[in-house]
Amino acid sequence: QILDLSADELVKVTKAYTTRLSCLEGQPHICASGLVPEWLDEVSLAQLQLAVVSRRLKGLQRLIRKLSEDPDLNAGLTSYVADIRDHIDEAVEDATYLFEKCRTILDQSERELERHEGHCRQVADDELNSRVFLLTVATAIFAPMHFICAVYGMNFAVDDKPTIPELLWPHGYEYFWVL
Repeated sequence: QILDLSADELVKVTKAYTTRLSCLEGQPHICASGLVPEWLDEVSLAQLQLAVVSRRLKGLQRLIRKLSEDPDLNAGLTSYVADIRDHIDEAVEDATYLFEKCRTILDQSERELERHEGHCRQVADDELNSRVFLLTVATAIFAPMHFICAVYGMNFAVDDKPTIPELLWPHGYEYFWVL
C-alpha cells in the first residue's frame, strides 16, 4: 500500500506542476530589461524540481520491476503491482513531458526576447535614420550657401580694386545675396 500511495502522490505532484507551468506560460515575462528574473527563476526551479521528481519516479519504476520479477512477492499481487506500475509510468511520462516543456518555455522566451530586442533596435535605427536624413537635408541646403558666403566673404578688394567680377556689375552685391 505504501508503493500505491507513493505512486498516487507523485501523479498528483506532476499534475500540480502541469498547473504551475500553465500559469507560468500565461504570465507576461518580458520587460524592458529582458526576461523578468522572478519568472525565469520560477521556470528554472520547476525544471530542476521536475528532474528530481523524475529521478524518484525512475527509482520507483525499478523497484516495481524488481517486485514484478520476483515470483514470491508477485503471487496474488499481479493486478495491484500492474496498477502501481501504470500510475508510475503515467507519472514518469508526465514528469518527462513537463521537464521538456520547461526547456521549451525557456527557449521560446529567449526567442521572444531576441525578437523584442530586435524590434527595439529597429525602432532605434529608424529614429537614427530619420535624424541623419534631417541633417543631410539641412546640409544639402546650407552647404552651398555656406560655400558661396565663404568665397564671397574673402578679399573683396585688393588695393581698392575689386577682385570679384560681380562687384563691377551694377547691383552685383545684391545679386549675390539674392542667389
